[in-house]
Amino acid sequence: KKKRGGGGGGYLRIVCLADVHQKFRHVRVPDGDILIIAGDILARNGRFWGSDRGLKEFLRVLHSLPHKHKIIIGGNHDQRLE
Repeated sequence: KKKRGGGGGGYLRIVCLADVHQKFRHVRVPDGDILIIAGDILARNGRFWGSDRGLKEFLRVLHSLPHKHKIIIGGNHDQRLE
């Protein structure tokens, strides 16, 4: 039987983050099967993180994470995702 969650025991591990803004690349994200990022990943002030460059940086970090499934929910600072 395949174990899930990186910790054994056959459980499903869900990791949820929110309001990371410009600090996403500095957040220690625990291992898990599903990663949910619940809003406000991009700009606070509409500058760097509201730009294409900021979105590309977020996606680079996101793709480097080992979670099999990733769910991204845009928040009020994430107009760039529309």
